Amino acid sequence: MNLDNLSRRLSRLEERDAQRTHTWRLQDGRRVTYNSVELFGAYMDLCERIYEAWEHPDSEPAPLTGVLAALDDAVPGERERLAEHVAWLRLWDHEMQRLYTLPPEVLEEV
Repeated sequence: MNLDNLSRRLSRLEERDAQRTHTWRLQDGRRVTYNSVELFGAYMDLCERIYEAWEHPDSEPAPLTGVLAALDDAVPGERERLAEHVAWLRLWDHEMQRLYTLPPEVLEEV
């Protein structure tokens, strides 16, 4: 297989993954659907929120919005099901703890 064929195959796989959608139920019974790109954007948003929380420990983190709010409001078991296809969701509880519970070394600087 030459490099051009490999590049085309990779492009098709990336496009197919970007079009993949993930659906889950919220506590109020509604179903929401987001694609892989939106979920990746939510992960980047979460990372930025954690950075901001650690950088400014005297401020409360802003409320979750968009995809993050929908993930936080998921019916029990839905995030675990989604985590089979979206790897970073396996760390949801850990990441939420990092967002809302600052480590002692950060608190010492306040």
